[in-house]
Amino acid sequence: MSSALSALPGPGRRDPVLAAVSLAVGLLALGWAPDALRELGVGGADLFGVAAAGVGLALSWWRPAWTLLPGVLGALAVPLCAPDAAPSTARGGGQGPDVLLITVDTVRADAGLVDALPGEWRRWTHAIAPAPWTLPSMISLMQGQDVREHGGGLPVDGGYSAPRSAGTTLAEAFAAAGYRTRAVVCNPHLRATDGFARGFGQFLHHDDARLPQRLDLWSGLWRTRLTGAVSRAAATRDAAIVDQALAWLDEARSDPDAGPQLVWVHLLLPHEYGRDVPRPPPGWRPGVRDSGVLQDAYAANVAVTAGRLRALVEAVGEGTVVAVTSDHGEALGEDGRRGHGQHLDDLELRVPLAIRGPGMPTGAVHHPVAVRDLAATLGALAGVEGLPGADLRLVGPTAVEVGGLRRDATAFARRTVEGAFTERPPVAPGEARPLVPDQREALEALGYVEEEH
Repeated sequence: MSSALSALPGPGRRDPVLAAVSLAVGLLALGWAPDALRELGVGGADLFGVAAAGVGLALSWWRPAWTLLPGVLGALAVPLCAPDAAPSTARGGGQGPDVLLITVDTVRADAGLVDALPGEWRRWTHAIAPAPWTLPSMISLMQGQDVREHGGGLPVDGGYSAPRSAGTTLAEAFAAAGYRTRAVVCNPHLRATDGFARGFGQFLHHDDARLPQRLDLWSGLWRTRLTGAVSRAAATRDAAIVDQALAWLDEARSDPDAGPQLVWVHLLLPHEYGRDVPRPPPGWRPGVRDSGVLQDAYAANVAVTAGRLRALVEAVGEGTVVAVTSDHGEALGEDGRRGHGQHLDDLELRVPLAIRGPGMPTGAVHHPVAVRDLAATLGALAGVEGLPGADLRLVGPTAVEVGGLRRDATAFARRTVEGAFTERPPVAPGEARPLVPDQREALEALGYVEEEH
């Protein structure tokens, strides 16, 4: 190695060991410099950060003293390793039970997500999500309103609409009742800029977390940039989210005088069955199109997620209200379709819904209900007022308003009790909210928006 280094220009001719160390530091800087530069407001895309890191690498090779340049960039990245979150608010003397809300991206009602959860549950086999994709559906869940009522999450002017009115959210109502409110989530649509942090004293989003730039993440980071394959950071996303939620739950157990808390957890792995499969079935590879293989991959990701849900449920006592649902379903090859957000039908709208806790009856309910009523139901179980919607314990068979496709702001329907969908007139969307560049990139990676060329 010494002879090879001595043949190259620069400091290698004088001190090959120092040159090798300098080169190694420069290479590592390529892993963290782009994100560090972007967080500092320098450059709007990875290419700029990569180019800047490349300059640092070249300088570190030519003059070992310039190793300090990528080193400084790395030091600047260190404070960015912690999630970007608001400080937790103190509890205000609430008296109700702890509430754990778990939403899992892209889970069909027949996927078996809640079938093996420990304890006695109330399960609704025909729960209907408000919309067939994340943004309008989750606005509805958090505000207890149909998409027709809030008008948010509809495609307008290259972005999506904000809700027409700022109704009281689930977290705001619980915070007003004295709960500590916390959320740890992912999915580029569930951002504070889209209103999902409202009412949460502590709101952590995985995309905002600057993970420690370790060697095991560096290769994955570059694999993603060069090939589009999912990095280790993404592959461990849901596990990190569950770990954070478990830490909060454990903290609450160690402080019996702290009062109740509402914790919202959102997981993404079932959505990623075409890109990230921790237990890949035979024939699976990123980008595979075979419907049978993809169905097996989807089932594998749901099974992994079910195990994570069990860990969360087992971490709380019987006195905690726990609710599990999904934002939308998924077509898995039926009628040649795959994905979500394009149709108003049960493939993309029928999702799991299960609740356990004090005051909740057990057993299965087989008539249709609206997921948007989950917020009001959790409020009723916790003695929290001010949330629109109905208590699911008291609801009979329900016709459900649905609407809001990813690329069509005019599609609305009513799902009848018998399961038919009747067309409904469009509604006026809220004010347009453009996508910021970082959010657009994250959404392109998940297939939510078309890549710009």
